[in-house]
Amino acid sequence: MIHIGHYKNIGYRDTMEDYMIINSNPKFCFFSILDGHGGSSCVKYLKVKLYNIILEQYTKYNGSNISKILYNSYQILDQMFLENYRISNRLSGSTACSLLIDIRNNKYWIANTGDSRIIVLVNNNVIQLSKDHKPYSKDEYNRIVSQNGFVYKNRLGGILAMSRAFGNIRLKTQGLIVTPDILTGTINKNYKYFVIASDGLYDVMTNTEIVNFINYHIDKNLKLKDISKKLVQYAINNKHSSDNVSVIIVLLNYHI
Repeated sequence: MIHIGHYKNIGYRDTMEDYMIINSNPKFCFFSILDGHGGSSCVKYLKVKLYNIILEQYTKYNGSNISKILYNSYQILDQMFLENYRISNRLSGSTACSLLIDIRNNKYWIANTGDSRIIVLVNNNVIQLSKDHKPYSKDEYNRIVSQNGFVYKNRLGGILAMSRAFGNIRLKTQGLIVTPDILTGTINKNYKYFVIASDGLYDVMTNTEIVNFINYHIDKNLKLKDISKKLVQYAINNKHSSDNVSVIIVLLNYHI
C-alpha cells in the first residue's frame, strides 16, 4: 500500500515556478518534482507533457526497459520544448526529479536532472538517491569545461546554478545537458518512505533533519498531507527558505 502526502508554497518569491506530477495507472505510479527557472514556460510544459511522453515510451517498449524509457522521455521532451520555444524563451528551464514505482514487482527507478532531490528512509538509514547537478562539483565542472563551457561564481556560464536542466537553449552551448542520472532498486519491508522535493527545502534542511521532522509527526499520528504542509511551512517560516518549496512524501508498507 502506498500513501501520498504533498504540498507546495510560493514562499517569499514573487512567482510560483515549482510544479509536481502525481499519477498512476494499473502498472506503475509516477511522481515528479519540477522546479522552473527563467520564467514558467518550461516547467509548465513539463507538467503537461512528461507523464504522457513516458506512457508513450512505455507502450513502445512494452514496459521492458524502464531506464531507457525514462532516459528517452527526458531527451524527447527537452527537444520538443526547445523546438517550440526556441526564440521566445531562451533562458526558461526546469529540473525534473522523478520516481517511478512498478506496483507489480515493487521495483523503482529514479530519474533526475537538476538540483531537486529524492531521499529514502530504509530502516533508520537516510539514503540520498539522486545527485545534485551543480556546476562546481568536480565531475560536472570537468564535463562543462570539456564541452567549451565555463563556470563563474559557481554558476554555469555565470548564469545558472545547476549544470543539467530542461530548456535553457542559450546555455546548451555552455555544457548544459538534460541527461538524467538513473538509478534502480527494489522496495522491501525495510523501506519506509521516499521524499522528493525542490531545492527550496534541501537548501535549508539536511536530509536527516527532514526525516527527523517527518518521523516526529508520523509518531504523533498526523495525516501525511498535514505532515507535508507542516514541513513546507517550517522550511519557509522557521528555516527562512527564500525559494518556492515543494515536497512529495511517498509512504510505504505501513498505514497511518
